[in-house]
Amino acid sequence: MLPVLGAVLLWAASAGGQAGGAERAARSLGPGGRTAGTASDVRTYVVRPGDTLWELARALCGPEGDPRPLVDRLIAANGVEGGLIRPGEELRLPRGC
Repeated sequence: MLPVLGAVLLWAASAGGQAGGAERAARSLGPGGRTAGTASDVRTYVVRPGDTLWELARALCGPEGDPRPLVDRLIAANGVEGGLIRPGEELRLPRGC
C-alpha cells in the first residue's frame, strides 16, 4: 500500500491550481498525516474543510482501487455516525485498500 500512497501523494503535490478534497487529503497525509515506526502502528489524518470519507478513501486507494470497503473500515475504525466527518477531527486510517 505504501508505494501506491506515495504515488498518490506525489501526483497530488505536483497538481496545479485549486486542489479538491481528494488531493488535499492525499497531500496532507504526507507532512500533516502521521505514520508511526512499525507496521502495526496506526496512521492518522486530521480532517480539513471539504473532506469527505469517500474522497479520503479514493485518495488512499488510488485510481485503480475500490474505495467502498475502505469507507466502511474508516467508519468502523473511527465510530463515524451518519458518514459525516468534521474539520479538525482526527481519523485513524486502516491499512490497505
